[in-house]
Parts: sequence; structure tokens; C-alpha cells
Amino acid sequence: MWSKLLTSLLACFLVACLQLGSAAREIKPNNSPRKTSSADLTFKTFNKALENEAYVLVEFYSSWCPACRNYAPTYDAISAFLKDTKLSTGKNVFPAKVDCVTEKDLCKLFSIQRYPTIFFGSGSQFLKGPSSVKELHGDRSINGVLSFINDLMMESLKYVHPSKKSDPPASPLNLTPLPAPLSTTPTLPSKSVWHIDDVEKATMMLFETIRQANLTQRSAVLDIVSVFAISHPSGRCRRGADRLSSQFDLIWPASSTDVPDAFSTFRICPGAEPLQKQPWRACKGSKPDSRGYTCGLWTLFHALSAQLPENEDAHVGEKFVKMLKAFGTHFFQCSTCRDHFLVMLEDFTTDVPPPSSNEMTTRIPNLPKDKMDLVLLVWKMHNVVNTRLAEEEMTTHSFSGDPLYPKGQFPSHQQCKVCFRNTQTEDEETGKVDEGGKAAADTHAREERNESGKEGRDKQKEDGERKEEE
Repeated sequence: MWSKLLTSLLACFLVACLQLGSAAREIKPNNSPRKTSSADLTFKTFNKALENEAYVLVEFYSSWCPACRNYAPTYDAISAFLKDTKLSTGKNVFPAKVDCVTEKDLCKLFSIQRYPTIFFGSGSQFLKGPSSVKELHGDRSINGVLSFINDLMMESLKYVHPSKKSDPPASPLNLTPLPAPLSTTPTLPSKSVWHIDDVEKATMMLFETIRQANLTQRSAVLDIVSVFAISHPSGRCRRGADRLSSQFDLIWPASSTDVPDAFSTFRICPGAEPLQKQPWRACKGSKPDSRGYTCGLWTLFHALSAQLPENEDAHVGEKFVKMLKAFGTHFFQCSTCRDHFLVMLEDFTTDVPPPSSNEMTTRIPNLPKDKMDLVLLVWKMHNVVNTRLAEEEMTTHSFSGDPLYPKGQFPSHQQCKVCFRNTQTEDEETGKVDEGGKAAADTHAREERNESGKEGRDKQKEDGERKEEE
């Protein structure tokens, strides 16, 4: 019923998300890696780098994680301070970091479940493994990390900003200058450039994390693959998810005492594996470590909501929200992002009970009722995330985003008139998608019903997407 409308809205949104900033091409991206005060460790260099160090601080992070990018200046400042400061023993703390995107085996060895994760210990303790070192829980600010070390070592370290030292000021933050404000409104291209390769690549990267699930996460895995099986835009990923969900009790029996190899080695998108070594397509950033996986994930979620079949049962809203919650709770490894994601999801899918209610603080479920509600839910969540990250980038001065693709609010009134209330001026300024637009969208869908006709499960993708082999 809404197929043609939803497909056009999805394409409109993805064009905006992927291409905003096309008028800002005069901004030259900074492709040189940011100099840091901490050592970059790999699986091959780990032991040799740490074996003779008395004290070591290691951050395990992911280069795709927005929270890690925004935390980088803070960790750089901590590292610079520790390298220049001796403990009461006369020894320095050796600061280091590990990127779990490239060092998967090393991060698996240390059982890294969330980013960033910070450990402290001696070099010999690190060589023994994660059970021998101490993990920082809680405050990761400069003072928080120093307090963590002080408590473990009975020290009294106190941060002194480089500018307050007697030496000539030298900021350890190496801040990237913020780009000048755009003088013109970015012009969006006429064609969508989102690419199915990005969706498949993001799916496989996510499934690498899912394959490390433990026994308690079995039901969460099924919640995710069940939705993939009915609405994944890639035929081979959808077929893989369908086989996993339909044979789930055989592949991973509920009585298992350990995660079966049949699941740990399962291929979610058979035939698409070469894409993992290929660069991102529409989600490629203009500088290292920008966009990429996070762009691919949001593209996946938008496509999943828009590709839901028209005749899906009445519990589609509950299924989709369970999928998002399972992802956020168990497989979203960026810890700060995960916390915000889950709070946001609850805010958008539950209501506070009225004051007269006998219920204490339990929120009342207010789940999306149909496909259009789900499309708008993902849009609203993405807008909230963009707003938060844009503010964090400005306040931390990290500018971890991509200067050619600034985070904005979508869709604009021009891009999607049916998504706004009649009070267009206020909504257009805030960029908030209005669930009230559903009524207008329903009317529009009915008008186009005769034109749209019956469409198959595999909709033709725009912009010369690769044809899938059945």
C-alpha cells in the first residue's frame, strides 16, 4: 500500500544523509593521521612493547566509534601528561592504545565487549592477559583516569595543563581547526547514491560481533536475524538470515552448554565476503576513520524499516523494536553510544503513565503500529543522534565528524512535505520528523495506489545497484 511512497522517502532520506555537504567541496579534508602521545599497539608488537614497562595504561577503542573519536583528545592529554610525569617510584606510566577494527584478535584476547575500554597494570601483567590487569569502570575524564591510577598505586597525581607549566605551552590535543561556516545551502544531487554494498558490508561487520554472542544472548540473536529474514534489502543476506532463523534450534539448540561452531562460523551474507576487504561506497568518508561503519549501520536500519513487506502481521512494530533493543543492549560495542541509543529507543516507544495511574514508574508501551511508524521512528532516532554528536564534536573540539558531510536534521520540508505538520516553519527549523505526517502520507499512498501496483519483495535499487544472483 505504501511501497512506492516508502521507497521514495527512503531514497530521499539517504540522498540527504549521504550527500549533505556537496556544496562545500572547497573544504579540503585533512587526511593526515592525528599525532598522538600514546603508542599504537598491534598483535605483533604488543608483547615486545610492554614486556619491560613498569606501568602501562591501554585504551582499547574502535576507529568507527563516535564516542571513541570524541574521547581521543582527552586520552591524548592523559597520555602526554603521563609520559611527562614520574610516579613516586621514579617510573613513568607507558600510555598505549589498540584499535579493535584492525586488531580483532588482540581485542578478542582481552574480551573487549564495549568501546572504549581502559586497562591499567604492569607490562608483565598485561602479558599474562586480562585477568591480571585492572579495568577502569566509570569516569573516563582526565581526573577520572588519574584517580583510577592514584587509587591503585597510592599516588597523588594531579593534572597540570601544559599551558600552565614553565615550559613553552604545547597542547597535547593537536586540535583540528573547525571548518568555516558554509556560505551557501548544500545542494543535493538528483540521484540517490546509497549502495547495497555498504548495507551488506555493515551487516557482515555487525554479524562478526553477533557471532561472539554468549549463551545468555541467544534470544537476542534470534530477535535480530528474524527481522533480517523478512526485510533485509540484500537477497543473499536475507536468504542467509532466513536460513539461520528458520533452522535456529538446529544450529543453536536451546540446550547447548556452549555456543556451537555451526553458529560461530555461520555466514550471514554468503557470497558477499569479498566486500569486507573493499572500501566503502556511498559511506566512504573524506578523511580516515570517518563515516564508514556507522553510516552503513544507519543505512541498514533505514532500509530494514522501508523494506518490510506490506502484508506483515500486526506485531511488526514489536518485532522491529525488539530487534533494535537486542542490537543496542548486546551488540552495540560503543558504550556511550549504546547507552544513549537505548534511552532514546525507550523514550520513543513508551509513554509515562498518567498521574492518576496506580502504576508506580513503569512506562506504558507505545509501539509503532505499522510500517510507516517504523520508518519515522528510525528517522527520529537518527536525527537525535546527529544532534547529540554534532554538539559533542563542538564542545570537545574533536571534530570527529566528516567536514564534507556535516551532521544535519532530515528530511527538510522541501525533501519530504508529508513528514511535517501544517506549522511548517517551526518544524522545518528544528528538522523534527512528525508522526502526524502519517495521515498525510496515508492520503498520498492511497492516491498512488493505482500507479504503484503489486511490487515484489526484491525492489529494484536506484543508481545502478549490483544485481543479486539468486
